[in-house]
Amino acid sequence: MKKLLLFTSLIELSLGIALIFSPSAVLQLLFGTEDTGSIIVLARFTGIVFLCFSIACFPTGKSNDANVFSTTFKAMFLYNFLAAVYLANMRFIENFDGVLLLPAVIFHSLITVYFMYVFLKVKRSIK
Repeated sequence: MKKLLLFTSLIELSLGIALIFSPSAVLQLLFGTEDTGSIIVLARFTGIVFLCFSIACFPTGKSNDANVFSTTFKAMFLYNFLAAVYLANMRFIENFDGVLLLPAVIFHSLITVYFMYVFLKVKRSIK
C-alpha cells in the first residue's frame, strides 16, 4: 500500500510541477484547448494545489494494514475516483479531445479500482 501512495503522490507532484511551469502544454494535452490569461492563472493555481496535495499524501513511516483506514488513503482514493468521473465527463459528455485525456481517464479508473482492491483485501484480512 505504501508503494501505491508513493506512486500516486509522485504522479500528482509531476502534474503540479507541469501545471506551474507549462500550463499551456498541459491544457493542450489534456483538453485540446487554447489557453487564455485567466485559464493560465487558474491552471497554475491548480498546479500549486496538486503540489501540496501530493506532499500531504506522500507516505511516511512504516506501511501496515491500518494505513488503508488513514485519511491519506481515503483522500487519494476519493481524488482518483472523482478525477476519473470528471475526466470521463469531459471526454464523453463535453467532447474534449486532448491527446492525454482518455489515457488520464483510464489511469485514474485503474488506480481507483486498485485502491478498492487494497482496501477490500485488508478489510478481509482483519476480520
